[in-house]
Amino acid sequence: SRMTSPSNDRDDPAAAPDGDTYANLLRTCASYKTGANAAARHRAWTTAQDTFAMLRDAESRDVCAHRKLTDQCFHHMMKCVSYLQASEEDVDVVISQGDSKRERIIELFKDACKRGLVSFNVLQTFQTSLAALGDEDTYKETVGRGRLPGNWIKNVTSRKALYTDGSVKGGKEMGGKRKKNKRQGSGGRRSFGKKTSKKGGGMKM
Repeated sequence: SRMTSPSNDRDDPAAAPDGDTYANLLRTCASYKTGANAAARHRAWTTAQDTFAMLRDAESRDVCAHRKLTDQCFHHMMKCVSYLQASEEDVDVVISQGDSKRERIIELFKDACKRGLVSFNVLQTFQTSLAALGDEDTYKETVGRGRLPGNWIKNVTSRKALYTDGSVKGGKEMGGKRKKNKRQGSGGRRSFGKKTSKKGGGMKM
């Protein structure tokens, strides 16, 4: 089956699937957004939750160095939440005890920030997922404007974004025009919310 979780080889940890393998599994689960019946979507959602929970547990217990969460794992898990979580009544929660897609997406992004895994795709998916829920303000309030904090992106291995508009040099915003920012040239971070600060700050973790 396309969504079967890779087996874990406890006798030979080095042979265990790595983070990229699990990221591909999560991407497959997210692909059930359309063209699948309810049973297939539910199975995809359950597989995604179980896989992500296993990765977090393995990493917290330092079970296997190969089985680490990557920025692509967060990217595709956020898509799974956005595409597959049926409703707020879904009680099979492993990401958090939150009761909405919005809360889960925000929690995933915060976790990615703490782990230094905010890639271009994670940033973009955070924005588009909230926009789909009619909550564009939370994105702006969470990431601010200007350069992303270095500790948010330090462990990214895929495409990087250095600025909150998704660029590496302060270019066009994802999905719109970038607002002019006289201070952006200095690379200084913007503070949380509408007000700005020379110290910057972004989201408080």
